[in-house]
Amino acid sequence: MVCEPTAHSRFPKHHENQKMFISKEKMITSLQRVSLLFTFTLAFVAATYGQDAELEKTLAEINDRFRNVEVKLIEWPDEVHQRLGALKKLGFMAYPAKPVEGKLPLLITLHGGGEINNSTQKQLVRSSEVKGLALAEAAGKNLILLEPHSSGEFDPRTLNVMLDYMLKTHKEIDADRVYVMGHSMGGAG
Repeated sequence: MVCEPTAHSRFPKHHENQKMFISKEKMITSLQRVSLLFTFTLAFVAATYGQDAELEKTLAEINDRFRNVEVKLIEWPDEVHQRLGALKKLGFMAYPAKPVEGKLPLLITLHGGGEINNSTQKQLVRSSEVKGLALAEAAGKNLILLEPHSSGEFDPRTLNVMLDYMLKTHKEIDADRVYVMGHSMGGAG
C-alpha cells in the first residue's frame, strides 16, 4: 500500500516527491485493533444501557404498582463506595408517596445471604415482592426505608459509614429514630 504524506499526516514528512510504504500486514493489524476496540466499546455501551434501561423499567413498574411509597435508587458516590466494603454501587430507598412535614425515621433493612449474587434488578424485584420495599409499602407508615445491596456479609463498620453519609446528605432523616432490621445474614449486620 502506498501513502502520500500530507501536511496533516501522522507520518514523518520526507521529501515532497518521496512516497511512504506501509506493509499490508501492519495495516491489517492496525485495522484489526481498531475494529476490536470499537466492538468492545459498543458491547460495553449496549450492555450498560440495556441494564440501565431494564432497571429503570422495573423501577417504573414497581412505582406504578405501589400506592404508599415511592421507590428510588441510591448510587453511592465513588469516595463513599470505596469505604462500604461488600456493598454494591446501588441500593434502594422508599419514601412516603405523599409529602410529609418534619423529619422521618429511617428503617434500614438488610437482606439475607441468598441475595448476595442477585443482580441489582433481580434484588429490586425481590425486595418489592417479599422484602424491605414490600414491607414499607404494606406498612404505609411515614418513614424512609433504605435497603443496601451487598455481595457479601454486612459489616457494622461499613454500615456506620453508610449511615453517616445518609445523615449528612438526607436532612429529612431524624437521626434519633434510626432502626435496623435484617433477615438471616442481614440479621448479623
